[in-house]
Amino acid sequence: MNTVSTITNGLISPKHKMTKLSDSYQLLYVYVGMGVGTWLAIQQMPEWDAPPDFGAPAALLGGALAAFGARWAGGCTCGHGVSGVSELSLSSWAGAAFIFIGGIAAGLAHSALA
Repeated sequence: MNTVSTITNGLISPKHKMTKLSDSYQLLYVYVGMGVGTWLAIQQMPEWDAPPDFGAPAALLGGALAAFGARWAGGCTCGHGVSGVSELSLSSWAGAAFIFIGGIAAGLAHSALA
């Protein structure tokens, strides 16, 4: 939410508006770090290539759906699957179960359409 608030200058979520550089740690370290880490990984594996039917629109749609799902579920898959389940949170157990069900359904649908 911090990134969205920064991009929109706090219009969507004023309480998460970044007003000073120290508030931007998530944007700076996480997102820049993911980009740099991805680039470094690709440099180490030049033979790796994305599937031919996988493009930027599919990646953007997948990312948008993942962000929407994480926001709707009250946390990301890692948060529910690792932290919440280890704390025996009922909502995290339900969330983790549906994450697996959704992944299995998506895999079956992809196999059926391919």
